[in-house]
Amino acid sequence: MKIILGTAQLGLNYGITNINGKPSLDTSLDIIKTALQNNITDFDTARAYGNSEEIIGIAKEKFTNMNIITKLDTLPDVNKTTSKDIIIDKINKSIDNSLKFLKVKIIDTLLLHRFSHYKNKIIWDYLLKLKKQKKIKKLGVSVYYVQEAVEALKNENIKHIQLPINILDGTWFCKEFLELVEKRTDVIIHCRSIFLQGILISSKDKWPELDNINSQDYVNKLDYFTRIFNFKNKIELCLSYVKSIDWINGLLMGVDNVSQLKENIKLFNIRKLKKNEFDLIRTTFKNVPENLLNPSMWKNI
Repeated sequence: MKIILGTAQLGLNYGITNINGKPSLDTSLDIIKTALQNNITDFDTARAYGNSEEIIGIAKEKFTNMNIITKLDTLPDVNKTTSKDIIIDKINKSIDNSLKFLKVKIIDTLLLHRFSHYKNKIIWDYLLKLKKQKKIKKLGVSVYYVQEAVEALKNENIKHIQLPINILDGTWFCKEFLELVEKRTDVIIHCRSIFLQGILISSKDKWPELDNINSQDYVNKLDYFTRIFNFKNKIELCLSYVKSIDWINGLLMGVDNVSQLKENIKLFNIRKLKKNEFDLIRTTFKNVPENLLNPSMWKNI
């Protein structure tokens, strides 16, 4: 597993822990330079991340060996009644803008920002056409649920999947998904959201108020595992857990300053869990309710 530098923070005022706002261009370029100096060569961006693509494009003129993963525009106005011509026009604008701002002739990896776009035959078929025209090297999709990933893995044209995973979420260990992952060795899998919007490394008062959830019980168990496995904090515990999953190729880490990046690089050297440790966590957090795993179902955060 390797670090993938997420760049939403470089193009937007992004993240609940970001108190300084969007970094300056010089700071952003220093972050990218430091990443490359530490063998971090994959950069995750998107049309929706402000001017993140533009910043990466400027960096590409200064530095070499950058592999860019970007995402199609979110296409908020596209629905079932939108005409084919309008959809294709919106896709062309998104792709052309990515090529222009990234300063490339071909996109290394293009992900669909929404799984619904993959389900839209007009969108998917047109992207396959652009791939044949050498505007895109690899196609992939960003997913939220295991069934979406299962469906994606059944399509031989999908070569990249980005998914959310964390220490509480056992849904990704279903048999069908794991069998497909083992079979599809040609697919790169990157993970995000390993701290579940920060609550897994926070005290009870930062957790969502949910009727069927005893937040303190989860906090106590996470503290317990941190202690008995000899980690300094819950950040190390959560990171070690994800690093122990052998089918994950990369972990997205976003930063807004160089010091934060250097700290993350140090953290990333944390050991993997032993099998008995990993199994104990999996057993303890079996069948965690969906309304805790899915931030869109939280009301008070």
